[in-house]
Amino acid sequence: MTPTELRTERNARLALTDYYMLVDVFETLTDADQALIREYRQSLRDLPSTYDGTGVPAWPHPPTLSIG
Repeated sequence: MTPTELRTERNARLALTDYYMLVDVFETLTDADQALIREYRQSLRDLPSTYDGTGVPAWPHPPTLSIG
């Protein structure tokens, strides 16, 4: 996977959690869910600097939130 492909996929995965970062939504999450979202998004942002360019990147698993 090229660096451009990695960033494109990473950005798509970040976009799937953008909704939860809206202030109106984020403030309704439990502290635990807020932490899970933050950690997941940070792991995605860190991936380009940790991926060695070979094989399949180790994508972090999306969090399971307590909201329905």
